[in-house]
Amino acid sequence: MMDNELDRFIEDCNTLQEKINTITQNKNFDSLLLTEIDNWGKTIIDKVKKVAVQVREQVIKLASAKEMETKSKFEKYRQNLNQLKETGDFVEHDLKYLELTVYQLNQDLKRLNQPLEFELSQHPQILPIWHYDAGKHQWRADDSATTHHHIKPKVQRFLRAITYNISFSKEHKQLRFQGLSSILQHSKADIICLQEMTKSILEQLISEPWVQQHYFVSDIDGSTFLNGQESYGVVMLIDKSLYLRRLLACPFHTEQGRQLLLAEIQLKTEKLLVGTVHLESKQDKETIRSHQIQTCQSVFNKYAINQPNVTRLLMGDFSMNAVGPENLKQMNILKNWTDLWEKLNGANNRGWTYINARVDRIMFQSLRTIPIKIRMIGMTPIGQAPKRKSFAQTILSIFSLDKKNQDMTQIFPSDHFGLMADFDLSRI
Repeated sequence: MMDNELDRFIEDCNTLQEKINTITQNKNFDSLLLTEIDNWGKTIIDKVKKVAVQVREQVIKLASAKEMETKSKFEKYRQNLNQLKETGDFVEHDLKYLELTVYQLNQDLKRLNQPLEFELSQHPQILPIWHYDAGKHQWRADDSATTHHHIKPKVQRFLRAITYNISFSKEHKQLRFQGLSSILQHSKADIICLQEMTKSILEQLISEPWVQQHYFVSDIDGSTFLNGQESYGVVMLIDKSLYLRRLLACPFHTEQGRQLLLAEIQLKTEKLLVGTVHLESKQDKETIRSHQIQTCQSVFNKYAINQPNVTRLLMGDFSMNAVGPENLKQMNILKNWTDLWEKLNGANNRGWTYINARVDRIMFQSLRTIPIKIRMIGMTPIGQAPKRKSFAQTILSIFSLDKKNQDMTQIFPSDHFGLMADFDLSRI
């Protein structure tokens, strides 16, 4: 009888081993006085970044220590189990001890498999508004809480907005940037939201004459990026003719340095709130994405309160397909919002923006602003390159035995397609 019980514990041991392996795989573990103020600001930012890196390392060490402790417990349990099986020298008390150990290990594994409960301050950070000073040939920052109040809102009938995950990949980097820059320049968009922006691409972007002449920029050196060494984030370009009241960085619950970037713009009697995001990546991060979407909803509600006329735009890479059970759950959080692609192109239009999935969105909410059109951009190849081949294919191609694999692959500005939407403002 006890032999059967012991066999059950051996089976539990194998199950625990599988759980530990799964967790390990899932945890493969961005004037003189004014000059002095600018230098002080950069020093403070550098210090904060250093502290953030230190805290991040401490959190990783803590999580790793907990994992190692659990692995040690499991190893001890397995050794005891093997010893009892080999000797056959055990009593009912030993089986009770094994049962308790299995329970404790399962509880430890359950805790390890949950996201770390570590929250940053949820207070939005006011960002400077960067504009290019053509006379001094440099970018200058203004306080986004007080700047440009002397500028009257531009009277315009239409508004164009773009969202584009431009990919931080270094492959064909320069060619892809040239294609991206051309698309954005010729779009003449009023608002451009970019995800996976790297410091090096940002440096090139703000050097473009068309950007310097026409746009405010939310960042010029990657100081708003939160994901450490990987160093990429979201950036917003806003036409200088728009009355930009302020820019805000709103923190998320995140493991990947993600946040909401929010712009508050005045369009005559209408307040326009524009947010861009790159929600948590990877399929198993559904819970974190829920937290992030809830934060977006709360932030938009906060800055729209007591405002009768508000247009809301939330756009970016949502890191989930528009078809499927997760989408139904997450969009329930934004149940009063409209998915512009579905509204204007129909639910049956797949609109894939990334590898057989529609992950990029423009979400919309307004009583007076009217959406007219939405379409994908960046769908035209900008070049070609030889397809990557395996060693065997390379050998075959040398002897011309593998004709079908000697063709070229097309290069696009990004591994995503962007979205461009037009709006009618004649009712505001």
